[in-house]
Amino acid sequence: MAAFFYFSIFIPLSYFPLTEGRAIDYTAIAGCPNKCGEVEISYPFGIGEPRCFFKGFEVVCIQNIPYLPESNLQLLKILQGEVSINSTSFIAQTCPSPAPFGTEASRFLLPETSPYTISISNQFIAIGCSTTGGITENEVSWMFCSSDCPTKESVVNGSCEGHGCCTEPLPKMRKNLIIFIEGYQSSISNCSYGFVVEDGRYMFKETDLLDFDKTANISMNLEWSIGGSCLYQTGEPAHICGSNATCSDTAEGYRCKCLDGYGGNPYLNGSQGCQGEL
Repeated sequence: MAAFFYFSIFIPLSYFPLTEGRAIDYTAIAGCPNKCGEVEISYPFGIGEPRCFFKGFEVVCIQNIPYLPESNLQLLKILQGEVSINSTSFIAQTCPSPAPFGTEASRFLLPETSPYTISISNQFIAIGCSTTGGITENEVSWMFCSSDCPTKESVVNGSCEGHGCCTEPLPKMRKNLIIFIEGYQSSISNCSYGFVVEDGRYMFKETDLLDFDKTANISMNLEWSIGGSCLYQTGEPAHICGSNATCSDTAEGYRCKCLDGYGGNPYLNGSQGCQGEL
């Protein structure tokens, strides 16, 4: 049975430790909340009043846990040009026993109007023996990897080279991601799992063949951009970059960055914007 995601989550939770990402050191607008729980919130993101965030970048703080709006997607960290979200529930899983085989799929779909796209700083992982897993954006072009376990001894902790675990880099995708996992009966009793995770954030363990859905906690990255471009219109910039900041176009919009030697929030002006020679 397929599980579908549209700013919502439907598959059971799992756990593994998250490592540190590179958070940005920008600031919130004066008078606006700058944290939700332990997560720092910086403009163009913001909490509360509309003046506290740029359109599309609202963060909803519920019981000190930040979420992307109109979703149960938990925000873990705001990074430079990306956000890290908890994607633990975005796992395709099948256990072939008692049936001889099984196939499951999970779909991640972002609204076209959102400022987020799926980042290539993620990787696809499939766990299992006699397992094939893959991802697609359009159900036409698929990317696969396969994992087998000829013997119990062939399964090596920390290795994801096709014996108990396989991996592939994520291709360039926009807002639609379908993960599938297919598992067959093997000489080793196991379930099969497929998921997308930030590069370098997963280390395979033999015990994951049986209980990954009970013990994992994964995160994935989404890219973000301000809608529009850096072009000038009638002599005025069409972007919101502040003083002493540069504007760079992206495939989806643009981003701002302080000039070399300056520090602060490139989306703001004055004392909160890019300041001083550092």
